Amino acid sequence: MAEYSIMLQRKYGLPVTQFVIYIGAGKPNMPMRIRNKYLHFWYNLLTFSEIDYQVFLNSDKIEQKMLAILGDLQIKDTEMILQQIVHEIENKGIGELEQGRYLKQLRVLMQLRNLEKTSIKNMALTGKIFVEEKDILYIRGEIKGEHKKALEMGLKMKMNGEPLSKIIEYTELSVQEIEAL
Repeated sequence: MAEYSIMLQRKYGLPVTQFVIYIGAGKPNMPMRIRNKYLHFWYNLLTFSEIDYQVFLNSDKIEQKMLAILGDLQIKDTEMILQQIVHEIENKGIGELEQGRYLKQLRVLMQLRNLEKTSIKNMALTGKIFVEEKDILYIRGEIKGEHKKALEMGLKMKMNGEPLSKIIEYTELSVQEIEAL
């Protein structure tokens, strides 16, 4: 931070006030000052989890509303907040592409606070935030699962003495994969 401050001041010749925005849960434990004989430097640290979520939720801008899930939620049920944000995205009067972009951003913010596993019990809400069929990680997992199933089937067929050509036909595995079973 000190290096950035010096570079910015040198480049623009203007005073610099720096802020670090901490979006994790809990309190950060990073040093914010350098104080020695030749240098005294500090920067401002803002911790999102200490800001009342209502500050963000009351905004007119959807981008700011989504930040509510990074704030101090003060309640255990974050699903209500997520429902409100998703409802606002859906009723914003924007196209499907832009809605999808907002929902992806919401998902990233949820992941930053580890909310994706514990926050959503409502499957309809889950389907809106996590469009699994279009998610690259979902697709990748699906492919891995199919391959694992093919390996299991290939092993059973091999143990039952099925010919190699038949195993290849039914599992679509390579000769090397079948031989390694």
